[in-house]
Amino acid sequence: MQRQDHKVSTVIRFAEEQVSSQPERCARFIAGAIAHRTQITFALNRPNSIVTVQRGC
Repeated sequence: MQRQDHKVSTVIRFAEEQVSSQPERCARFIAGAIAHRTQITFALNRPNSIVTVQRGC
């Protein structure tokens, strides 16, 4: 039996004003969507906007 890889696309849309006024909230939303699809978690550290990436089991 052949293995079939199913690729799923996710589209995330923000209003320009929303990205401008709430950039960290938008970044957290995107990180959450990536974590949900890939089981990779992100932590946004506020002082320098550093992103920590951790692969889940």
